[in-house]
Amino acid sequence: MLVLKILVVFFVFIFFVILTRNVCLVIKGTKGNTDEAPDYLMILGYRILNNTIDATLRSRIDAAADYLLKHPAVIAVPCGGITQKDQKRPEAHIIAEELIKKGVSEDRIVLEDKSKTTEENFINAKAIIDRRSGENTAKTAFISSELHLYRAGRLAKELDFKVTSLPAESPSDVKVKNYLREAFILMYMDAKKLGGRKNG
Repeated sequence: MLVLKILVVFFVFIFFVILTRNVCLVIKGTKGNTDEAPDYLMILGYRILNNTIDATLRSRIDAAADYLLKHPAVIAVPCGGITQKDQKRPEAHIIAEELIKKGVSEDRIVLEDKSKTTEENFINAKAIIDRRSGENTAKTAFISSELHLYRAGRLAKELDFKVTSLPAESPSDVKVKNYLREAFILMYMDAKKLGGRKNG
């Protein structure tokens, strides 16, 4: 019985050590790492519920528009297909429409409108960028919620897609929840990797 209690305490301790480590990794990634303006800026989508833009996606669009207007040579790549049953339009189309409303020229926008996961965002966007600029020749950055940057960057690295990142501020009312959510997802990704399965 004592051995069982010791094992339980040990595994609980390990669990919290890993969880704390992952929270630290998420925090470390929140500032992004884009120093120079890229050739392409991916704007990662976010679920569209009831066909409306929520605060998380709005913050990504606002941050992307601000960056694109300050860097007029950068090409925007809005990302995201139809991911919800009641969704009528791809996330990428909605993002593009909002960017245009904010003053970004339509001829600077290239749509990636087929993906349903972050992994597919990177796979599909890389294929589009490589067709336009030549394989692995363009500098690419992505913009997403600051709490998502570490995990998204890790996925891109696993796909051998060299990208840098830019943060969009998360709504304050979901920050704590999303820190934990990201930490748990990283644990799940590590478990999948140990089991020989790909992350997505």
